Amino acid sequence: MESLGRRNMIYNFQEQLNDPRQREANKKCCEYWKNMSYSVEDVSEDSKFFDKGIDLIRTIGNEKCNIDVKCDFQTNKTGNIVFELIEICPIEVGIFKFGWGYNKNIEEINYYLYDSGELIVLNLDKFRQLAFSKFRRAFSSFHITPFRYFTLGILVPLSEIKQHFEIIQLDKSSFKVQSSFKGS
Repeated sequence: MESLGRRNMIYNFQEQLNDPRQREANKKCCEYWKNMSYSVEDVSEDSKFFDKGIDLIRTIGNEKCNIDVKCDFQTNKTGNIVFELIEICPIEVGIFKFGWGYNKNIEEINYYLYDSGELIVLNLDKFRQLAFSKFRRAFSSFHITPFRYFTLGILVPLSEIKQHFEIIQLDKSSFKVQSSFKGS
């Protein structure tokens, strides 16, 4: 399996919540959807939603959508988004955990590219279909704490994602659609 580098990081919800960049991403996504006339509840700091992977609940009328907000710092450097297959893959048997790519509690990933301020709205089912549409390069990330484990996934090129999903430029003054989204 090809690796994009080893990172020693603790993956836990409290540390992620304490990262001001993740909080900013949650806030910007929430503001965007409210500006688009949706009702949005930010549940990112509600512990009963941690194990479900839900950060925002967006509704309009009777239509409800559970959203996981991802704040990314590498995509603009690597040109890829990692489709996470396995979040925790340790040497110990019994601690294995599927990645967000298989999360049945969410319908959408709001993938916020921190450096550029772009939001990629990823319908999870459609993104999964795209990720598995052809051979892909693999990704692994090694973690030491709280125990030794890998996170495993596949790389989906941003150039390909831009052909299938909407890219929205988020800034303080306005929200603009940046890509020539073709839809599917």
